Amino acid sequence: EANVKAATEAKAEEAKAAVEANVKAATEAKADEAKAAVEATAGAEAKAAREAKAAAKATAKAATVAYTAAELKAAAETEANAAAEAKSAADEKTAAEAKITAEAKAAAEFKATEETKAAMEAKAEAATESEAAVEVKAAVTEVKAAADAKAAAEAKAYFQEKAKKQAEAKQAEANEQAEANKQAEAKAEAEAEAKAAGEASKAAREANVKAATEAKAEEAKAAVEANVKAA
Repeated sequence: EANVKAATEAKAEEAKAAVEANVKAATEAKADEAKAAVEATAGAEAKAAREAKAAAKATAKAATVAYTAAELKAAAETEANAAAEAKSAADEKTAAEAKITAEAKAAAEFKATEETKAAMEAKAEAATESEAAVEVKAAVTEVKAAADAKAAAEAKAYFQEKAKKQAEAKQAEANEQAEANKQAEAKAEAEAEAKAAGEASKAAREANVKAATEAKAEEAKAAVEANVKAA
């Protein structure tokens, strides 16, 4: 009985050490992974914020363009898709964490079937694992919030870029219309000048013809009178 008890306690200590090592390794790995994800997300968020600020400054002087209902609907769908993707990723991570917690809990329950001391140690280990799970869940929540903020910043940058392009297109169209109007006015002015020149030329020709006709008539009249006088 002494040998059995010693062997049982040795096995219990060995199992406890193995579970503690596994829990510690899993907790440290999850913490490092969450920390790296938070840092990467924070860097991306800061970059997106700088880009959004630069885009806002560049488009501050552009004319305000009203969004159509279709554009607002598309924007809402884009945001909903981004939120759904973020939620799906968070759900997958939560499921993986739940699996790790369930496996640790199963190991603790298996160990609890031994003597009272082993049961108390398993209970302490379960509490430690629960604290680690809470810490990992908090890290996941933080990562999800950072992902949501990143999606919002990207959507804002998308709308600002779209408004900028629409304003540029509208300005280009206005410039083209102004140029067309200018060309039409120049053409009309040239046609009016040509018409006036043609009318002046026509009047001059008619005056010349009239003067020549009157001169010929006077000349013919004078010749007739001279002939009559001579006869």
